[in-house]
Amino acid sequence: DLAGYRMYRSEQEGTQVQLRTPALLPTPAYRDNSVSSGKRFWYTVTAVDRAGNESAPSAAMAVDVTQPSP
Repeated sequence: DLAGYRMYRSEQEGTQVQLRTPALLPTPAYRDNSVSSGKRFWYTVTAVDRAGNESAPSAAMAVDVTQPSP
């Protein structure tokens, strides 16, 4: 009875995460357009069922945002 997913982000490993997707996502995929080049961000995802129960967060995944090539 999966309803969707929520994506969370933090700017430092092990710190408080911020919800990035107030609406449930149909798949655990997300494009974050509010990041700064040259920084590292940590993302976690949770699953939410139709009753509103939210799973424990996934392991954090670090993503380095590089500057685009000229």
